[in-house]
Amino acid sequence: AEYGVLKFHTTITMSTSVIDGKTLVSKVAYAYSDIAFVYSSGSKTNYLGQQLSSWSKNNETNCFGEVVTVKELQTRAGAALAVHGSSSNGLLSTVLTSSEGLRFMLPAMYSISNSRQPTVFHVSSQRIDPESISAYDDHSEVTHVLSTGFSILNSSTVQEAQDMAIISHIVATKASAPVLHFFDGKGVANAVTRVSLVDPTKLIGFVDRTISVRNRGAGYEGLSDVASIFDVTMGQLSAVLGKRYNLFEYSGAKDAEHVIVAVGTAYHQIAVIVDWLNAQSSGPRVGVIGVRLLRPWSSEHFISVLPKFVQKITVLERSSESNGPYGSLFLDTVASFNGDFWNSATPSIIGGFIGSGDLTFSL
Repeated sequence: AEYGVLKFHTTITMSTSVIDGKTLVSKVAYAYSDIAFVYSSGSKTNYLGQQLSSWSKNNETNCFGEVVTVKELQTRAGAALAVHGSSSNGLLSTVLTSSEGLRFMLPAMYSISNSRQPTVFHVSSQRIDPESISAYDDHSEVTHVLSTGFSILNSSTVQEAQDMAIISHIVATKASAPVLHFFDGKGVANAVTRVSLVDPTKLIGFVDRTISVRNRGAGYEGLSDVASIFDVTMGQLSAVLGKRYNLFEYSGAKDAEHVIVAVGTAYHQIAVIVDWLNAQSSGPRVGVIGVRLLRPWSSEHFISVLPKFVQKITVLERSSESNGPYGSLFLDTVASFNGDFWNSATPSIIGGFIGSGDLTFSL
């Protein structure tokens, strides 16, 4: 399929800054939106999207030279109905919220997906421990919206939070389909590090506010087509972002016999141990796959990064809540071998849950 040629300045100079993940995502969201909905989920300070209201009041403009309309709302039943309405009117709409609010937005998310509105949700994925009243990284709420028809993209570092946010807005308009971009609340949203900044105004040619209207009902082949659009866009943006991102990222030995599958910050933590183990003169050859695109799940892209002689796969999910003995990531992994993309013996696959509640997962 042909998804168009992206045009950009080939001499973009990126500056660096020490910044946290939620501020980076907020900047991208403001740059590519006509209207933004911020759900604080009861928090009075330090929540995702907090700065947007002040930017709007100070008449700061987006990539299109216009002041963004910002609405701060509370998460409750029907919370996202206003988002559905604004998107139906042709506005590029963005939601910024913590994952606790997603359950209240389910009905509207189904409607947004069904009408193929290019809405983007940026979600800080976390849970609050009722005893310590402290937040911890958790993907349980995100798993509850896997069936809504939204594309679901993950960032595992602060740098990726900016880069995947940009990709989310571009793909939403190219595919005329909603995208949910999520990242760990503690490990990414509130983490502070030095990153390479991309000036959104230099990428004005990437987002066309009329393309979503033109694309509705034409040239759309379904979820597998959307996965290809993500992959193509990541390739086209590699010169701008300074890295070629993939739907699934592999780190480890090319001849690994044991591979771990993980999402979010856990991937990078495991990759450090994998590199150490492979550097030893004796011991197992291991690897780890970091999942970026959870929906639509692409078995083809997953199998393409998997070592061909793998014998064991361990799937680790960051979820404190599951509706059954197996999580969604485990089931997606198992299903990937029930097709034409894997021609060898199916490896042994086991699953488990990590970092739930006060059980931290870190080096």
